[in-house]
Amino acid sequence: MNLNVGYIIINPDKNPSGLRISNLSIVRHHIGDPEIIQIVPKNTSPMDVKKLKDQCPDTFKGGDTITSLINTGFKKLRSDWGMIVFAGTSVKTNLIAKYEGFGESNRDIFYPVIERKFNFVDGSINGMTINKGFFTEIGDFPENHMWKLDEDTHINSFDICKLIWASDAMEKGCKFKAILGCKLNG
Repeated sequence: MNLNVGYIIINPDKNPSGLRISNLSIVRHHIGDPEIIQIVPKNTSPMDVKKLKDQCPDTFKGGDTITSLINTGFKKLRSDWGMIVFAGTSVKTNLIAKYEGFGESNRDIFYPVIERKFNFVDGSINGMTINKGFFTEIGDFPENHMWKLDEDTHINSFDICKLIWASDAMEKGCKFKAILGCKLNG
């Protein structure tokens, strides 16, 4: 299965050096001319957006939660598939080829196994790859504005959002595929 992947760099800290690291690794390790977009929080100043656009012209504002940044990324993406990459993460060579080897349909959701976490809810979202059309069919990740980027709670609210979204994805016939050897560096 051939994956036409675009990269959605999630940059909640508005970190230009992290953006540079991710951008360079994607360009270096992707065959062809990849689509790269960056999503920053809605409170990013116009001056910061301008600086970040110097490195990544396709920079957009999302909301104030990680899930809102992901949702905005998939709305702005033009490629058939989207890979979530957090700013500061290096993308490895052959990562897409590894995912392609396990691809069976547009309803596959790929993510790397990190620290022996195989299930989707406990697994890493960094490197998650989803077909854009299927993401649209499933719907956005839930957004609860009580769950901010800097929230300090005993319950991981992001995992709750992933659980709710995963339930919707399973109802639509997805296959979650945890792939070994695909850890992103960051």
